[in-house]
Amino acid sequence: MNVAGSCIAVSESLKLLCVTFDRTMSFDKHVSSVVRACNFHMSGLRHFQSLVSDEVAHQIACSIVGSRLDYCNSLLLKCSNRNLDKLQRVQNNLTRVVCNSSRLTPAEPLLRSLNWLSVRQRIDYKLANLCYLAISFHQPVYLPHLIHPYVTIINTKFSFRSLAQHRHCCSSFLCRGTKTLALSILLSCRTAPSVNIFKNRLKTFLFSL
Repeated sequence: MNVAGSCIAVSESLKLLCVTFDRTMSFDKHVSSVVRACNFHMSGLRHFQSLVSDEVAHQIACSIVGSRLDYCNSLLLKCSNRNLDKLQRVQNNLTRVVCNSSRLTPAEPLLRSLNWLSVRQRIDYKLANLCYLAISFHQPVYLPHLIHPYVTIINTKFSFRSLAQHRHCCSSFLCRGTKTLALSILLSCRTAPSVNIFKNRLKTFLFSL
């Protein structure tokens, strides 16, 4: 690539704010980097987990490993199932470490016991929260003008038309592009008077799926 008479090699990937973007936007390199970092810290946690209380182990897991899984996870909305499964395996292994369980223990009951949402649900949770803040409080300021209400053209027995005209409406990017999920979140959470109540209702809804 020639810029101002200088030949510049085009990179296959670019790291920005600790997120690795590749030219196909597959996030393969980013996910691999997150998995490596999480596995490294989980290995350390596994060594001394028996020496600390369950509460301390839980706090360490959330702050060091869980925070890496959550960091900029909204970018992974359209990520491949293969990459999301990699992250889910990391979270499953983390629950086993925190609960001091064997590697063969099913992860889903452990996730529920720790009150943790799955990787895919955490992405939905992040996007829905961003949408709620943008519509209800116009924060952050660069998002509200990008969000448009979802208006159905089909009359259903539940009559979503009036709900779609409500100020607390769905956006097209709200939850993985699934209309059923988006409408369900609208019905259960749109009247939340505060952010904390919205988060509680949304998490309860996602756990019920």
